[in-house]
Amino acid sequence: MESPIRLAWLALAFLGGVSYIRASPDEPTIALLERADRLEKAGNAGEAMTVYQTILQFDPRSMTALNRLAALYINKGEYSAGLQYYGRALRLNGEDFTTNLNVGIARIKMNDYAAAIPSLTKAVAYNPSHFQARELLAVAYIGNNDYASATPQLERATALKVDDIGTIYLLIRCYLEIKQFAKALTSFGQLEALDPDSAWVHLLKGQAYDGLGDYDSAVSELEAARRQLPNEATVRFSLGFLYWKTHRYTGAAVELSQALTLDPSFQQAKFYLADSYVDLGRYDEAEHLLVSALKDDPKNVRARIVYARMLEKLKRNTESVREFEIAIEQEPKRADARYQLAQLYKKLGRNADANREFKLARQLQAENLNEVETLIGVSGNIRTLHQPPLP
Repeated sequence: MESPIRLAWLALAFLGGVSYIRASPDEPTIALLERADRLEKAGNAGEAMTVYQTILQFDPRSMTALNRLAALYINKGEYSAGLQYYGRALRLNGEDFTTNLNVGIARIKMNDYAAAIPSLTKAVAYNPSHFQARELLAVAYIGNNDYASATPQLERATALKVDDIGTIYLLIRCYLEIKQFAKALTSFGQLEALDPDSAWVHLLKGQAYDGLGDYDSAVSELEAARRQLPNEATVRFSLGFLYWKTHRYTGAAVELSQALTLDPSFQQAKFYLADSYVDLGRYDEAEHLLVSALKDDPKNVRARIVYARMLEKLKRNTESVREFEIAIEQEPKRADARYQLAQLYKKLGRNADANREFKLARQLQAENLNEVETLIGVSGNIRTLHQPPLP
């Protein structure tokens, strides 16, 4: 999955830099810790690590030394060594707040979101009012695609810190992901008060209205976002998608083409632009995009179905049949592909094949396997929005 809107990297203050001055073991631990801290602040990480190791030679239970040494290894990208020192600290005190928080931070930095959750859960249990711990636990859940579990953590975090724009953005994004569109809309008042007339607010409101089926309001919000961020590919794509969804294919083609110009690697924009071109009868342009998409990803079933539909319009029926058949081989439960293939078989006089596909298409439709596409669905799967301005 793509990274969340905001990974709350302020937490990485625990992973800052460090340094070293030779120290004799008879110096008090507190003096050595102070020395190591000064070295870290001066940017001398290697020397500070040596000081912490010296402390551990005569005080192996120093939680501060274990945590700082672990953090410095993590900061260098030496995750295994860092986690070993955190493990030593947790064997001394498995409920220690700082160590569990730091392990969670390290796991998030490693993109190991599932492994971050147990440690951050312990940190939150130890200090339920700690804003950073709750926000990081939510980030770990989001990284693990568990928006339902992230939501209550973010609700509590926003109550602890009501003016944190990034956290409110994350909460609204979670509401949208779990289809609590009404809650998302009620949260916009708080966000708009902190970030008036923000393009990102308009974008998220557009997603909420789309989820509620209020397409006119969704389009209005996204047009407002475009006025503020005309050179942002995500904004142009989002508006183009809604134009496409509401059958305004000329407008969709303009917006999606602009999104693709701004970001040539934007595969979803390429797909919806090609589909718009097919409906506009601009077949040469559509074929160029679809052939390119299938070359990039031969298992792109949606692009293959649109390509097959276009070939049928061009009366290239043999090619169309083959593309539909490949699509169904790749994704047998696509009711739309089976229905369109059945119509094509019938047109070609292949009645037995047509009847078989009509029957299977009806069965799949009855199972509700084809959901209505939503903006939150397509945008969530393709990219994280560029980070909104933070306070």
